[in-house]
This record gives sequence, C-alpha cells and structure tokens, in this order.
Amino acid sequence: SAKKTRISGTLPSKITAPLRLLILEEVSLSGSVPEELCKGEKLEELVLRRANRVSGTLPTECLSHDTITKIDLKRTKVGGTIPSLDKAVPKLKTLDLSNSDVSGTLPASVDMFSGLEYLAVDRTKLYGIVPESLGDIRGLKNGTCTLQNAYDSVFISIVSKTCCYSNFWCPLPSNAPHCTETSSGETIVCSVMPPPPPPPSAPSFASDTAVVVLLICAIAIPAAAWLLYTLCKRVAITSTVVVPKMTELDSAAVEHIPEGEARPTHYN
Repeated sequence: SAKKTRISGTLPSKITAPLRLLILEEVSLSGSVPEELCKGEKLEELVLRRANRVSGTLPTECLSHDTITKIDLKRTKVGGTIPSLDKAVPKLKTLDLSNSDVSGTLPASVDMFSGLEYLAVDRTKLYGIVPESLGDIRGLKNGTCTLQNAYDSVFISIVSKTCCYSNFWCPLPSNAPHCTETSSGETIVCSVMPPPPPPPSAPSFASDTAVVVLLICAIAIPAAAWLLYTLCKRVAITSTVVVPKMTELDSAAVEHIPEGEARPTHYN
C-alpha cells in the first residue's frame, strides 16, 4: 500500500505472490495492470486512484473475482470494456472508473454486480443504452450511482450533446432515477440513438457492364489507332513512284545522239 508517495517506475508485468490489497494512490507508476493480479484467491481491493500514468486494459478477471470488494481506477488511463457477466459478483461494493479511458457500453448483465453500493463511470468513453437492469441493484438506490456528474451535464448541454463524455442514448430507464440524475437532481443528458447503417448494396448488372465496356474501349481504341496508322504508312510507301537517277555515262550518251534519232527511254 502506498499513497501520495514519490514511488515511481513500472508496474511489474507479473505478480506471482498472492495479494489481499493493492493500493497505490497518486503515485508516478506507469505500465499496465497485470492480468495475473486477479487470478489469485485472496485479492480484495485494487486501488490505483489518480495514478494517471497507469494504462492498459481493464482486467476482466478482477471484475468477476469472487473475493473482490473494491476496484478504483479513477483518473487513470486504463481502457477496455466492462464485460458481460454470467455469474453474480456479490462482494464487489465499489466500482469507480470515472475519468478513465474505459469504453463500450454498460452490459445488460450489470445487475450481476448485485452488491454494488458505489458506481461511478462519469467522464469515461461509455455510450449507448443504459440497461433497465441497473435499477435492480438495490445497494445503489441508497448509495452512489454516477453516470454523469452535474458538471458534465451542464458542459454537454452548452457545447454539444455528442461530446467526449458519456453519451448515453434516450430513453433512459425509468426505474433508476438514482443513476440517471445528477447530484443536483437534474436528469443526465442523453442523445437520440443513431439509426443503423444501411446494408451494403449489391453491385448492379448495369454498373458492372459499363465498367467492362469502358475497359474494352480503353484497350481497343489505342490498338485500332495504331493499326490504322501502320496500314496508312504502308500504303503511302507502296504508292510512291521511284524515278532512277541518270548516271554520268547515260547523260553523255544522250547529249551525243544525232538530231532526229530517238532518245533512249530505259535505263539499265
């Protein structure tokens, strides 16, 4: 256990010794939360509150651990999602993921955290439908349940309802006002669920034919032009009349032909 100390370094990737408590608040440690940490049988508390250099993924083993009573990762860079649960985790009393990088949605099986008395997921990347099952956790009705705090709601209302903070969809469950209202009694901001994306359209025959025709034209037109040019060139060469040049001997013979005699018309 360490709190507000100058301890620094990196969290070990493996912790083999069984731990009952791991409390490191406001320390300068970095690294990821090791998965092996919650594979033991004795871990009760995992507190890395305000250890803002700690990152990695939310260890799912810890969330479903039989002996865990408290998980506090507030103001860390831990990401990942809250997994769906297939068994109850009755001993977990506190789950604080506020101001972390946790994303995804609140699973419908959130009521498996049946012993929760403190739930804080404000200023995370959670979004989507708030499940009705959240209202079935009795301990939250008299405890603390924060999906958005008062500051978040005011900020989102003024700036944008699709801000970087928790962006839950309407309608909100009517059976969990203790979770869907801020500490000042205002209903948290929700947004209209976006429509599902349209299914990809099948390629049409007309468009495929047009593409094929364009490809054929792109190949055939230059080939036809080259063939026409070659043919015309050959015709021009064939039709040219070649007149042989007179040699000096032939010129002298023509000059000495007596007047009245026929001049030669062929040349050797």
